[in-house]
Amino acid sequence: MEKYLDDLILYALEHNVSDIHLYVNKGVLTIHMRNSDGMFLYNEKGDLRILEYLRFITNMDMSSSHKMQSGSCTLNYNDKQIPIRFSYISTPSLINGALRILEPNKLITIANLSYDRKQNKIFKNCCKLTGGLVLLSGATGSGKTTTLYALIDECIENQKSVFTIEDPIEVIKQNVVQLQIQDPNITYEKGLKQILRHDPDVIMVGEIRDAQTAKMVIRCALTGHLVFSTIHASSASGVINRLLELGISKDDIKQVLSLVCSQRLIKGKNEKICVYDILEKNDIERVLDGEIIGCKLDQKILELFNKNLITKTEFKKQCTNNT
Repeated sequence: MEKYLDDLILYALEHNVSDIHLYVNKGVLTIHMRNSDGMFLYNEKGDLRILEYLRFITNMDMSSSHKMQSGSCTLNYNDKQIPIRFSYISTPSLINGALRILEPNKLITIANLSYDRKQNKIFKNCCKLTGGLVLLSGATGSGKTTTLYALIDECIENQKSVFTIEDPIEVIKQNVVQLQIQDPNITYEKGLKQILRHDPDVIMVGEIRDAQTAKMVIRCALTGHLVFSTIHASSASGVINRLLELGISKDDIKQVLSLVCSQRLIKGKNEKICVYDILEKNDIERVLDGEIIGCKLDQKILELFNKNLITKTEFKKQCTNNT
């Protein structure tokens, strides 16, 4: 199985694949892969044993094949360490495994997050804050993990004590205390309570999924910590509405929310480019006061097209309001 997995990963790396999806239906394994062009079929009849092998090397509980689980490990290819994350779901009719590949050389610095230098300066300045909350949103595969780790690296450069709580840890960082959620009895809420006992300057929470986590994250920010996290929302202003839906008061949001960012990863002529819709403190207060602030992603995509960084085909594909 080691050779079988090697072939899968190497093929994925050669074709810029970010995710490998393994579906088992009626005893047949079908393998699909996703890259910037979308999902495509890799193998109609794969080797079923690869699922158990992946569960084993990512340190999952092998005593049960019916639990929802996630795990991670690092593989070595051509003297390069490749972190992978594997998630596993089993239902009465279907088994699904999702393998995420994160290449270390794709991680970039904060100075190169956006083609817009003003936006990079905004990111850099938020890492200097002594407290507050910075929230990212975007679809799966939009580069949120890359953005988060770039922010974390900048905080490390600023000599700050950084703790993370993730599900699972995607990139091992030196000089960062990283807590991984694996046991169902360990929640983001419990993990955050433990982290607060260790005098952190910066806390990164992988994702705000529910009201309890949202309230704990707000509490951390209110007590003088700089907190980074992600949350599901369709736009930057939608992030604020999502916090309200989770029971966070307008006063608390005004007090702690320092920056909101919605992002999308698009195919450039030479490399992938991440575009950001950013709301700073004044914008956040305007949204909370009832003002409607439209999404700026289309505008940013148009700027890329005018700078000849993306093709006309990609512009039409990505932009929702074009002629």
